[in-house]
Amino acid sequence: MAYGLVANAAERPDHTALVCGERRLTYGELARLVNRTAHALAARGVGAGGRVALMLPNCIEFFTVTNAAATLGALAVPINYRWRRDELAYVLGDAAPDALVIDAAYLSECEPALAEAGRPPRDRVLVRGDAPGWTSFDAAVASAPETAPPGAVSQSGYNIVIYTSGTTGRPKGVMHPSLDPKIGFEAQKGLVAMWGFRPDDVHLMVGPAYHTMPSAYVAQHLFVGATAVLMTKFDAETCLRLIATERGAQRREPR
Repeated sequence: MAYGLVANAAERPDHTALVCGERRLTYGELARLVNRTAHALAARGVGAGGRVALMLPNCIEFFTVTNAAATLGALAVPINYRWRRDELAYVLGDAAPDALVIDAAYLSECEPALAEAGRPPRDRVLVRGDAPGWTSFDAAVASAPETAPPGAVSQSGYNIVIYTSGTTGRPKGVMHPSLDPKIGFEAQKGLVAMWGFRPDDVHLMVGPAYHTMPSAYVAQHLFVGATAVLMTKFDAETCLRLIATERGAQRREPR
């Protein structure tokens, strides 16, 4: 079994890695997109020990950003897109991210929070979608090299800080203990062995990626070279259709 995105991109580049709506990425395509994203983040000051906040819906970009951050030795900080400006200002100030990747749909709520927190600076904010006056995430990634950035470190793809719900006070940032790339790699190996995840699995993510387990299970399936299907939001009929169609699609793939 190959472990890690780089290994799976080399050994099975044509195997489906991520599916979201009409988009389908193979491991080869995903690895190149992660490299491009890592270059785009590095150009905005993200490096080893740094932090990248992301405020995105369930989408392929969520996982290209988290993998790109890990590639650079940085931490990804998912932000709950249901939070409002005071909550966002607190978390942005507390997490002190070097850069932010945000969907255009959340800018109106987040822009005043960015001004209040004072971080990251506007030139380090990358916006997915149409947002005049802001730096385009899509354009920054598209213009970046698809080769691995210098000093790429992580094989696990899951260096992350998850903020708690803050039910009895302010949310607390909980750090995933994998800053050391070797420790993160071995930890992921132990987790996938415990759960019995295999490269021919097809995993369906129905919860929000900014929560711990929905994103973690996708990360673990990508770690072993399996396929992850992302729902943008839960809908029972869509869920049943995806179970039927994606299971069948994977059965038809050559082994």
